[in-house]
Amino acid sequence: MPAYDPAGTGRVGGLGDDLSLARGGGLMRNLVIKRGSAFQLTITAANADGTTFDMNSVSWAGEIRDARGVLIATLTVVPSATAGVGTVTVADTTAWPEGLLRGALLISDNGLPTETQTFGIDVRPAVVFSQPAPAAFNPVTSS
Repeated sequence: MPAYDPAGTGRVGGLGDDLSLARGGGLMRNLVIKRGSAFQLTITAANADGTTFDMNSVSWAGEIRDARGVLIATLTVVPSATAGVGTVTVADTTAWPEGLLRGALLISDNGLPTETQTFGIDVRPAVVFSQPAPAAFNPVTSS
């Protein structure tokens, strides 16, 4: 039966933040994204002995929900060419509410489900500049 890889990584909001997905109790650290940005999570899955497995041989499901349990997004894992590695991508998070959301993935192997640890997604408002900053503006020296 495949197990969730404790050494997996994720990329979120412009694909620049790393996330270590650890096995065990409790909530992993929250991901922080700007509302409307792309969301991408790269996961690694392994057998109980640590060896990678064919991600096409199992069924994947995933969800993101708000604090009241309302479904915000369903997630699809797309296996990569690298054994045991897959990605989850949501191209646009504009419809996601601001605040803390929760997500998890479910791996089913021959009908036996294994759920990943819950991860948090802190959705923050996007900062939009209506005009470019003046040429003389220096954020380090200006107040």
